[in-house]
Amino acid sequence: MRAILIGIGAAAAVAIIAFVVLRPGLDVPSPPVLTTADPAPRAAPATPPAVQAAAAPTPAPAPPVAQATPPPVPAAPAETPQAEFGRLVAAGQAALARVETFPNDGQNHQPVGTPLRFRTDPPVAGDHWPVWADPGRYAQAVPNEALVHSLEHGHIVIYIDRPNAEGVRLLTLWSNMYRGDWDGIVVVPKANLGGGVVLTAWQKILRLNEFEPAAAAAFIDQFRGRGPENPVR
Repeated sequence: MRAILIGIGAAAAVAIIAFVVLRPGLDVPSPPVLTTADPAPRAAPATPPAVQAAAAPTPAPAPPVAQATPPPVPAAPAETPQAEFGRLVAAGQAALARVETFPNDGQNHQPVGTPLRFRTDPPVAGDHWPVWADPGRYAQAVPNEALVHSLEHGHIVIYIDRPNAEGVRLLTLWSNMYRGDWDGIVVVPKANLGGGVVLTAWQKILRLNEFEPAAAAAFIDQFRGRGPENPVR
């Protein structure tokens, strides 16, 4: 029993010590902070100036003006082959003054395979075979006797050797564009022309030292479809 009392007494003493040592400290004001600079003297109040108009506020800078993006310019529509041909025809009318005209040397049919002689080279009239060359561009030479029959039908026969690139483009285009039975275009190779081109219709020749698009178009338009057998234009 005594030991119990002694233990209780010891515990009470520890609690009293903990209360005194561990309790929160009292609020003590902090000492003033020391500085090395003297405090600035208090300035006397300034005499208020006369009442002045309030300064106008500085205007805010104007926002940059947005530059409108111009609408894209639509591409010009591509010129159709017919429109291109018509434009060239109008530009080449003066070249028709250079067209040569020859007599009609006959229109009779001779047996296929019979060699025939013609007034001009290339021929533009005379007796011929009963077969003809249909419109289009040919890779190999065609007998004169068949080409004269094509002229009689009203076709334009054009002879080429090594024309410039524009000549190849347009003559191929036109020979595909005009393929009627009585008003087509036949393009055939002929040696020794170089860059020259020879255009023929019935009784007509236009010789060009080099391919002239406007002159060629004017000749084609003037004489195509006007052969003696069945004129359709």
